[in-house]
Amino acid sequence: MSHRTIPSTLTGSLPRPGKLVRLMFAVADDIPVDPSALNAAIDDGHHRSGQETK
Repeated sequence: MSHRTIPSTLTGSLPRPGKLVRLMFAVADDIPVDPSALNAAIDDGHHRSGQETK
C-alpha cells in the first residue's frame, strides 16, 4: 500500500478526524486497512484543514 502524506510544516496543528487517527494507528501497527477508506479519511482531513484556515 502506498502512503499519502499531508504536506505541512506544523503537522501537530492539523485537524485529525477520529476516523483518520484510528486508520493511521492501524497502519502503524501493520493492521490491514481498506486503502479507499484511508484515502477518503485523508481527503476529509485535507478538506477540513482548508475549511478551518479560512
